[in-house]
Amino acid sequence: MIVSEQLSFFSLDETQTVITKRQGTHPRDDIVWSYSRREALEQCPRKYYYDYYGANSKTAKNEKDKAILQQAKHLKNRYLRSGEILHLVIRTYLKDCQNGKKWSDNGLIEWAKKIFQEDKEYSSNNDSREKQSKQKYPPTQLLEYHFHHQDAETFYVEAEKRLIRSISSFVESPELAPFHKGATQPDAKIEKKFVLQNGIFRARGQVDLAYSTEETTVIVDWKTGEAGGAEESLQLAFYGLWAKDEFNRVPDKIQLFRVNLAEGKAQQFFLTTKSLSQAKAKIMQDLERMQMLHSYGVNANAKAFTPCGQTKICALCPFQGICPKE
Repeated sequence: MIVSEQLSFFSLDETQTVITKRQGTHPRDDIVWSYSRREALEQCPRKYYYDYYGANSKTAKNEKDKAILQQAKHLKNRYLRSGEILHLVIRTYLKDCQNGKKWSDNGLIEWAKKIFQEDKEYSSNNDSREKQSKQKYPPTQLLEYHFHHQDAETFYVEAEKRLIRSISSFVESPELAPFHKGATQPDAKIEKKFVLQNGIFRARGQVDLAYSTEETTVIVDWKTGEAGGAEESLQLAFYGLWAKDEFNRVPDKIQLFRVNLAEGKAQQFFLTTKSLSQAKAKIMQDLERMQMLHSYGVNANAKAFTPCGQTKICALCPFQGICPKE
């Protein structure tokens, strides 16, 4: 059964204040909002600096550790990498369905396991890494092996089990069958990248699946874990902002779904004019914070970005080898 939820972020009075304050402003060319960018800032300001300034070849020119940061940025932890593989498998499956090709769940699982195994061999074996690094598309270097975590192998056995369970749920769950059918439409959008520009801000995103029926437009966001909270609801509302213009739909004709792939369950969120206004206000608040920090980032002033110092977050961070953490 599909669970439903109303999108809500903060009070309408707060929304009106933020929007009124910014009337007549113009989008900044130097910062483009994205959900992943705001998530990085919320999670750890120092990681935000490393991601968007320190490791960026186009900015923070005075960053003395730029080469180290750029190398570290390519490391992927077990959750991020298994999520990437899962999205690759789903994208391939749906696009092939559009062309009349049908994968078996076993075929998808074996392909995903092969990618994961190549990543592990690449990350844990120096000889293998030296040989494979010369390939045009080498495997991914896994964070836990790079930092020689004693439980790396156990972590990746567990991650592979979750990945297999998620693929099976994606293929077999009857609750997800309508999304499979919708994706076969010739004009269905699968992992569609987009830029939203409304005269006040610019924002970038990528929607996992979008398609239309005669009456509605359906937006689907695949998640590898349990359903999230209000912050992920912002991500869905942002997709709603895009869909409103892209498909010329009123809010109540846009259906938003977050899918928990581990369980094969879909949760629907209802979009309203109010929740769209709230999403715009939240994005502008985020951009205001980012703009306040921007000059520090451009000038490579890493000390202006405080490390979060949270053990669980630090353990999954690719920059843990250089971050002071305290």
